[in-house]
Amino acid sequence: MTGGGEEALRREYVIGDEIGRGRFGTVRRCYAAATGAPFALKSTPKAPLRALEADPLDLALAEQEPKVHLLVSAPPPASRHVVALHAAFEDADAVHLVLDLCEGGDLFSLVSARGPLPEPEAADLAAQLADALAGCHRRGVAHRDVKPDNLFFDASGALRLGDFGSAGWFGDGCPMTGLVGTPYYVAPEVVAGREYTEKVDVWSAGVVLYVMLSGTVPFYGATAGEIFEAVLRGNLRFPPRAFAGVSPEAKDLMRRMLCKDVSRRFSAEQVLSTKSSQQPLSLSTPSPLHCSLEHHLQIWSSLEMFADVWRGVNFYLQGTHGSCPAGEVRRWPADSEFRCSAASSLCSVDIGVRRPRGVEPPFAVDFCFVSGNRR
Repeated sequence: MTGGGEEALRREYVIGDEIGRGRFGTVRRCYAAATGAPFALKSTPKAPLRALEADPLDLALAEQEPKVHLLVSAPPPASRHVVALHAAFEDADAVHLVLDLCEGGDLFSLVSARGPLPEPEAADLAAQLADALAGCHRRGVAHRDVKPDNLFFDASGALRLGDFGSAGWFGDGCPMTGLVGTPYYVAPEVVAGREYTEKVDVWSAGVVLYVMLSGTVPFYGATAGEIFEAVLRGNLRFPPRAFAGVSPEAKDLMRRMLCKDVSRRFSAEQVLSTKSSQQPLSLSTPSPLHCSLEHHLQIWSSLEMFADVWRGVNFYLQGTHGSCPAGEVRRWPADSEFRCSAASSLCSVDIGVRRPRGVEPPFAVDFCFVSGNRR
């Protein structure tokens, strides 16, 4: 935490145009004065939070946000899918946070524009979200407001969990309390006013997955009160028209994430280890630098071919045939990462490449009977 407030902030950063606005604050583009590197600046004035009609919890959360966010940003970061905090400035008037700049929009805008997402794409995004939550939970931080509006895409297309303005600390067994979150996404134990755990984030992530696959929310109401009543009932349904193309495995995962019994609800780590029939949820995208290969091929023979052609690359196969049994991951060591996911011996394959710093990988492949182009 840096003292000095806005005066110190302006010595270190050049503040640009507004790029977003929340319930209490604004987000502006800013640039490091020394290097010109771009960042996002979230500024939360304290005056509205001190008003007589304001909830005291809101001021407490605003003052706590930089400390909690720092826990998940401290090197090494909890997850590459978390928006990192780079600097914080606070005085009596406001809290200013310098954050990663995510210029690819947010998940809410994506689903609003496109409607339901194909299951492989939704599964990949759910895996990235689960990775972010698992990293936060390992450090004793619960986000408590997981929703599409707080899931951003960086310039390279990776999903990033941001806005820790409602986050809480549960390390050392500290219970969490308080009605925090957004009605459609909040867990029933929060609505009920009970103490709760980090699994409230998994419930919210389950709602996000439901929204990605159907374009609708699982617990609907015309008012906040009606929504809370629906959440407390927890009557999870999958309307055939909205879920006609969704696999039984994906529905089962949502049932485990949206389980009212907290002891039976999945943790973020368990979500990461769960596979969808169309895309393994445990394999988050190594990078948004993708090649899409859509070709029928035999898994193991193709893998051997890849091993020969892509020398110096790590690659992973999730398969169900031959010498690669279901659930097994094969890996070749190298300085890059290559992922190949498949469901059977004749399949579609999605490949992701993580670019080593300073090295430009081949983005198009065309060899033997496999071909692909940069997405």
